[in-house]
Amino acid sequence: MTSLTPSDRLAARVLDDPHLLERILGYLDRPQLLRCCLVNRAWFTPAAAHVYHTLHFGPSGYSALNAWLKFIITLPRLRPEVRKLPRRLVLTDPSGGGLPLYYTPDPLWLRQILVLLPNLDVLLLHRCDHLQSANLRALEEKAGTCTGPTLARNGSYPPFPRAVVPNRVATLVLTHHDNIGRADIARLPDLFSNLVRLDLTGTHGVTDESLGLLADRCTNLRDLAVGHTRRVTDTGLLTLAKMRRSQLQVLRLVAVHAITDAGLVHLTRFCTQLRVLVLRGCPKLTSSGLLRALQFSPSRGGHLRHLDVTHCLSLRWDSALWSWLAHYGVNLSSLALSYTFLPSGWSGSDRPEALACSRAKYPPAPAPVTAAARPAPPSLSPVHWPALTRLRIDLVPEKNANLEAITVLAGQLHRLHRLALCDINNSEDDGSNFYHYSHNAHRIDRTGQLYADLWTLADSRPKLEITLNGHRVGQL
Repeated sequence: MTSLTPSDRLAARVLDDPHLLERILGYLDRPQLLRCCLVNRAWFTPAAAHVYHTLHFGPSGYSALNAWLKFIITLPRLRPEVRKLPRRLVLTDPSGGGLPLYYTPDPLWLRQILVLLPNLDVLLLHRCDHLQSANLRALEEKAGTCTGPTLARNGSYPPFPRAVVPNRVATLVLTHHDNIGRADIARLPDLFSNLVRLDLTGTHGVTDESLGLLADRCTNLRDLAVGHTRRVTDTGLLTLAKMRRSQLQVLRLVAVHAITDAGLVHLTRFCTQLRVLVLRGCPKLTSSGLLRALQFSPSRGGHLRHLDVTHCLSLRWDSALWSWLAHYGVNLSSLALSYTFLPSGWSGSDRPEALACSRAKYPPAPAPVTAAARPAPPSLSPVHWPALTRLRIDLVPEKNANLEAITVLAGQLHRLHRLALCDINNSEDDGSNFYHYSHNAHRIDRTGQLYADLWTLADSRPKLEITLNGHRVGQL
């Protein structure tokens, strides 16, 4: 009698199909993947690739530090085929803001990682106190041997030529490191020759000189992030723009207090292939300077796909700038701005107390525009903003927020799929928690007037996803 149930051999052949396993394993969590590694040899290879693809240690806590130290000890004992599986290593503040007194950093731990993990593509180190200059110097290994006659003839060891430990790291993130100086930044192009993305936000050694050196020697660099520094000026941006020109596609400048409108004009004039431009927390940039930078761009800003000008407190409502972005931003799919950039934004008198304490370090803002003299939002035709699907607005006041401009703008953007708003208490002006989760972030008051107004807007636009501080509005 023929049964419709397949035989055990056929079932095993179907379940052991690597293409089928790749589709299934992507939906499993780590404990389930570990159990899949014990089924058979056919299941072990794809399941282990998912388990060891990303090695993540952190955030802060002594347990994270102990797990990291245990990993360093057991790494040489792993089988060679297992050591070839990791592609990403993420180490985020494992010591919890300070190394214990009993711990002495090993100067060879970074060298050991790159030697024993040959296929590592992404190296992310955020606030690692045990990353020091000695770790980068240890990557330069001495090559060659010294014979006895040579020592007898010279009386001392001859100078050895140096060779860099080979690696495949294409994405290097070194954020918020006070132990990395200017000389260490100068070593990076030689130590990591395949760099495509480099993030040095908050690193002490970033200056105009080191920025020009990176632009000159990192020939494959496409993505660069710099922030939390007063040592990068318009001179460094001019050097970067002239040397990278058509190669630089992504540039993130976060809390760079010294750059002005002149440096922004240099960027847009020479970097003709910029796709992502983040100018977050740059207090000296003005609306007229941003408009002039877009006008000097060969593409008039048409190549931009993401523009972030949040927390630039000198940016105010400018109808000419808004019309320029709407007309020439044919590829702009994501836009992030502050509530002050809207026509109903705060004036100098109704600024909340959270910003009043930090207002002294910023240049004086332009004279406030009265409600009668404030220009009305431009009437955007359906051909404008053809690709804009995501809009983010920061610094929205919790009380007395005029959502009329936001409602009118959302109604004119017919292709808008997501509208994200952050109030004044949850808007990070410096991006310091980009790689570090904060348990106090994304607070939301579901009884406030702002939430009630957004709920009304969500009812009128059911297909528009509206979030407030990361929480969906309009869903129970």
